[in-house]
Amino acid sequence: MNQITPASLRYPLSVFNKNSTLEISIYCDAETGIPPLYITQNLQLTQLRFRLHSSPPATIQLFLWQLWQPLLQLVPLNTLETRIQTAVCHVDMAHRDPASPLPQNVNMAKILNKEKSYKKYLESQCSEKWRKHLELTLSDPPWRVRAYVYWHLHNKHKRSMYKPAPYLSHPSCPYQLELLRLRTHHTIHIIPSHLHYAFKVPRAAYQDRVCPHCLDKGTTVLGDEIHIMNHCPAT
Repeated sequence: MNQITPASLRYPLSVFNKNSTLEISIYCDAETGIPPLYITQNLQLTQLRFRLHSSPPATIQLFLWQLWQPLLQLVPLNTLETRIQTAVCHVDMAHRDPASPLPQNVNMAKILNKEKSYKKYLESQCSEKWRKHLELTLSDPPWRVRAYVYWHLHNKHKRSMYKPAPYLSHPSCPYQLELLRLRTHHTIHIIPSHLHYAFKVPRAAYQDRVCPHCLDKGTTVLGDEIHIMNHCPAT
């Protein structure tokens, strides 16, 4: 098995950095397993609530937790206590009441591992919410995010959104560089929808980047990844 060295990673990383400037705000976080900031904040605040509530007796954490409870209805909206309650409602509504039964895997974990098990449970909850948020774009007009979600996320083999895409994490993935170029829209001469800058003429809108092979035969079809790889007779 080939070993990964700094020298072997230098060129793929340079390609990624060069071509992902425009794409990073769209879907690169989903490829690398880095969730949006609001999801990370909700998970951390919910985990903090669990840590405070599950603290051993005679600790400062448990004292603060007990002190907050009668004051939650009186504190301003921007306080940490209110943010914790809001985060719990978004991430783990089923356990909004701290006295409600925890998931089975958390209850079966050792005392020192309960918070870690609960965090894994929260990641599964956040992963599903993150996926549903991205899948809302499937009803939008054709554009890059919709194409990415349809091609990579809208399938029966659902992976955890907190795990990087397999082609990024596997040490000996075949055609890794080619997949990286495809993901960063470097293949502008092969897939028309990847055209992210103009040459000598004004850049066409995304929905107008038609397949040239089908256009020669009198058919106007969007030349995106799905068409070029699956449906176009010429490719």
